[in-house]
Amino acid sequence: VALEKLQQQRFDVVLADRNLPGMTGKRVIEQAQQLLPHCASVLYTAYPSYESIQEAFEVGADAYLVRPTEDMKALEEKVAGALRSHGILLG
Repeated sequence: VALEKLQQQRFDVVLADRNLPGMTGKRVIEQAQQLLPHCASVLYTAYPSYESIQEAFEVGADAYLVRPTEDMKALEEKVAGALRSHGILLG
């Protein structure tokens, strides 16, 4: 479903869980980069590891976030930073 949406609509940011049913968040980010090169991306996971952090940045993620994220401010900061890295200004 996520890839269909990426093909049909314009998004400024993609927030993808590392472990998705039928696909990895890494793959979603790779596809988003191809379909929407301007799009910022954040990979998040409940199972952080050095390897998953490295993977995230290798595929072009702009930020990495560990969940559960009870601190919404941290989520906002990661997404805002990812958007700024693509020159997208926030109000």
